[in-house]
Amino acid sequence: MKAVVGGLVLLLVASNAFWAFQMMDEGVTVFYRDKQIYELEKTQTQLMVMIPALTQGMKKKDILERVKPLVEEAPFDKEGCTWLGWTGLKFTHNNTLASVSPISSDGAKEDPCHPSQ
Repeated sequence: MKAVVGGLVLLLVASNAFWAFQMMDEGVTVFYRDKQIYELEKTQTQLMVMIPALTQGMKKKDILERVKPLVEEAPFDKEGCTWLGWTGLKFTHNNTLASVSPISSDGAKEDPCHPSQ
């Protein structure tokens, strides 16, 4: 009888150790995933600010000619923005690039391709 109880206690301890390890592993995975998402979001924000500065002086036609081969979808205009794949390009009245937007917006700040409702 003592052997059965001892075996069950050992199985209980082993089971709890397994689940504790699983929870720690999941926590570490979530931490690194969230860190990677944060870094990708910051990189995206930096690039969206840099691109208009890098294309300064270029006209809409020239920018679209350079970028079209890099995306699979055909460009289209919607609500004042030209969309190329997952990226919206907002041009000024004189056809220079004013801003770059991602396909979705969290609404935290004003985005020219995602006007507030």
